[in-house]
Amino acid sequence: MRKLKPILFISVIALVLQLFLPWWSVGIAAFIGGLAWDKKVAGAFLSGFLGIFLLWVIYALIIDIRTSSILSPKIAQLFSLPALSLITILLTGIVGGLVGGFSALTGNFVRKTF
Repeated sequence: MRKLKPILFISVIALVLQLFLPWWSVGIAAFIGGLAWDKKVAGAFLSGFLGIFLLWVIYALIIDIRTSSILSPKIAQLFSLPALSLITILLTGIVGGLVGGFSALTGNFVRKTF
């Protein structure tokens, strides 16, 4: 449970921020999570990555199910990917996860610096 707290914290803060701010606001949430928890470098990156990855994958799945998978194959075709919704959703999660991971890592480094 102790390891899930930063992941859930980052996910919830990012979800609230995304309601009012652009997509990159997930970086702010992960940065705050990196500042709040004193972890090792790998733990900070993993917390930020998993927090945003899970949020974006779940959110993309909900949108994909609601729209009967209309948009995902078109986006996959645009990027010359196989027309599978799952690949598009996972790539979305990976991009968000990388933003979250590096933001949490930056927050961790700032915490250790000061």
